[in-house]
Amino acid sequence: MLPEVIQGILLPFWGTLIGSACVLFIKKDLGSLKQIAVNAFAAGVMVAASVFSLLIPAIERSALEGSLISFASVHFGFIAGMGLLLLTDLLLARYGKDSQSGSM
Repeated sequence: MLPEVIQGILLPFWGTLIGSACVLFIKKDLGSLKQIAVNAFAAGVMVAASVFSLLIPAIERSALEGSLISFASVHFGFIAGMGLLLLTDLLLARYGKDSQSGSM
């Protein structure tokens, strides 16, 4: 079982490392529109990962428990997370180095 665990950890690690290295090295060569497209793609991947790997299994598990509190806590956590991300984005746009919106 140990080799499968190591492979399961190293495969996403190398994928993330290679992907971030590509962005790091070609960041200056990309135009503004291409940077927006790459950021939008990355955001879409992260939303899909959070919904399909975290949110849907949590909703299914809360449905199995049958408790209204567990169901509500999943939804409250999702909405609170969205709110914190929006607040962070607004604060970065206001007080960060960039004055443009969508700094995250």
